[in-house]
Amino acid sequence: MVTFEGLIVTDTLIAREAATPAPTDRRDPNRQWWRLIGLITLLGLAVRVWYILQFRQDPFVNQLPSGQLYETTVWGDGLVFHQQANMLADGEGLISPLPFELQGIRQESADHPPVYTIFLTFFSMLGVRSELGHMLVSAPLGAMTAVVFGLLGRRVGGPTVGLIAALFGALDPNIWPYPGFVLSETVTIPLAGLVALFSYRLWDNPSKREAAGLGVMLGLAILARAELAIVAVVGVVPLVMLLRHIDFRRKVALLTLTALVSGAIVAPWVGYNLSRFDEPVYLSIGLDYSLVQGNCDESYSDDLLGYYWLKCQSQALEGTGLDVADQAVGSLRLREVAFNYIADHPKRATQAVFARVGRITGVFHPMQQARLNALIAGRENWVANAAVLTYYPMALLSLLGASILRRRGVPIVPLVGLVVTSIIAVAMTLAVLRYRASAQPALAVLAAVALERLWRIVDQARAEASAARAGG
Repeated sequence: MVTFEGLIVTDTLIAREAATPAPTDRRDPNRQWWRLIGLITLLGLAVRVWYILQFRQDPFVNQLPSGQLYETTVWGDGLVFHQQANMLADGEGLISPLPFELQGIRQESADHPPVYTIFLTFFSMLGVRSELGHMLVSAPLGAMTAVVFGLLGRRVGGPTVGLIAALFGALDPNIWPYPGFVLSETVTIPLAGLVALFSYRLWDNPSKREAAGLGVMLGLAILARAELAIVAVVGVVPLVMLLRHIDFRRKVALLTLTALVSGAIVAPWVGYNLSRFDEPVYLSIGLDYSLVQGNCDESYSDDLLGYYWLKCQSQALEGTGLDVADQAVGSLRLREVAFNYIADHPKRATQAVFARVGRITGVFHPMQQARLNALIAGRENWVANAAVLTYYPMALLSLLGASILRRRGVPIVPLVGLVVTSIIAVAMTLAVLRYRASAQPALAVLAAVALERLWRIVDQARAEASAARAGG
């Protein structure tokens, strides 16, 4: 009787609870996951800001090709991004900074695609105009890498993989220094990750909406770094062709829609370039700069094979007056010099291609690459060394992660496409660690897959050992 009454009470309580709306579960796994992602992102932001305030405020003196000394905190592409943003905010247009500042020459510029410059210009218009200011406003943008890696990792391998990938995005020394140098890799890396993420979304749901979303991300990525257009060929097309349960015509339709959307985003920039130069310029002239710097006596020498030599660019233009003329005409000259040099040194050119790939993958002169990254690119020695040393375990883990995903039947084309894009870009131009940026999302996520699997194996072995001891 007591038991019966207890059951009645229990059933009544259950019925009452079913009729009452359940309170929100404060331990909701999805909410907890987002909280952890938020904390990891804040950690990544703190690391970037700490690095900027602690190490990136001291000015240094650079020597221009003319011999003139120039003092600044950032240099190279970082100086171009910084000064172009300020000049664009002032209404000067998109012109080359140093010829305008030092000689008063207005030279239309297409050194880089425009996304990162536009981002900085917005803050320049708000009054954030210093080098330090542009570093600091870039830090939150760079910290968003953790969010993108987390989402990509969760899609590929689950919530734990996402959290591990987010930690890589926050703390990997191959990633977090870029805001301190005002470089476009700050936005390139998360955009490359978004291209991969939206590729998986299209795989999960091959619809017009997802194809258009992928087109948007691909277009923005191309406007961040031109070589990311290669992803369309080596990543997007193969993935769509592998889609199951839809016919060939539907696949072509999805690819066409992706191409049209990405093209619509890129087209205004291409049209703007075609309207302002004497020779055709589409995305940027950076390829011509890299070609001549990576194909000359110094970059073919035994010591620097596969690397680059900056002065080869000024030497190629020396005495022509093209260094301050129409930038497209100057880049055409650089392209001709580079191709002629390659044609004259076919054997050495082939060796240089393999050396570039070897440098960027860490199998050819890795410690010299770290020293050059510190000496020429301006990295602190400890940052350059940390980037090299952390790359190796991540690279090995990523190979294991790719194998695990293949066994699980998870497509790896979107991730492999990013790696292949990076390798092709380096093989064509020169080997600097910045050019590995587009591969970073793939390395982080694949390494996270491997780490999560290894943790499960260790945890299972520990549980079995505990059970054996209890049974004994």
